[in-house]
Amino acid sequence: GARELTIGYSSQYLHVVCLFSVCVILSYCLEVMVKVDGRPQLAMIGMAISFVIHIGLDYIFIFHLHLEVLGSALATGLSHTGSLIFLAYFLSGKSNLRFRKFKWNLRKVVEGLPLGVADCSVEFVLGFLTMLYNHVIVATLGEESLPIYAVISYITILVFFLMQGIAQGMMPLVSLAEGHNDHAASRNFLRKCLITVVVTGVIVELICQLAPGPVVSILLEGENVLYDDAVSALRQYALSYLLTGFSIALAGYFAALGRGPSSMLLSLGRGFILLPGALLALNVLTGGSGIWMAALVGEVLSVL
Repeated sequence: GARELTIGYSSQYLHVVCLFSVCVILSYCLEVMVKVDGRPQLAMIGMAISFVIHIGLDYIFIFHLHLEVLGSALATGLSHTGSLIFLAYFLSGKSNLRFRKFKWNLRKVVEGLPLGVADCSVEFVLGFLTMLYNHVIVATLGEESLPIYAVISYITILVFFLMQGIAQGMMPLVSLAEGHNDHAASRNFLRKCLITVVVTGVIVELICQLAPGPVVSILLEGENVLYDDAVSALRQYALSYLLTGFSIALAGYFAALGRGPSSMLLSLGRGFILLPGALLALNVLTGGSGIWMAALVGEVLSVL
């Protein structure tokens, strides 16, 4: 449903970012493998370097060289070259995991597929829901209301990755404990993860309910005609954030236990059935006015 200007910007951005696709994939994969290899500090350093490169290049390319969308795309692509640190680590001979020849084992691939699908769907669902919300908003509230969801989606992405980070911190610890048949330790790690999720969720919730204005104003000017609507929408949508953490943490816990089908069922059911179903149902029942509560309804059903 995008218009010509948006399509032009989007295709320009994608053309450039796709040139760095190998670095992007290496960055995601090797960062996980570094943690599995017992070097979480190195993973954190590597991602921090990429983070600093990204922001620094954004500032230079956009504000000083005035490259606009092209500059943003270049900054994104070049920031993932931080993955070369991980590649150098595995090639140095200092790692426990090493590159080697192997034979394809279809059974192992099939066993691992549900675990990968569960993790993948947590991130893939962000794009899917954005597309769905955009279409619903254009159809019911009008295209001029799209910036409201743009504000919410930015904040939601931050919350998603906060919760995903907490879950991913738990997963190798649970997996290691299960390898030692220490089920008490596994449950303890889950308990600590859920406590962290609750504390994080409460903090985010308080910020969004008590000070939504300053949060929205970061992305939308106060004099904008949509400002008040965005503040109201954020307050409603943010009610789902605490439960979002529960669903992501539990899906991660099942994956760490090696229960791929359970993890996949929770992730796929939440992202592609319950959340979209709640959005479409509330859109029909309320004529579009209740769509900002759809995330809460979907997350409640997911946790249940």
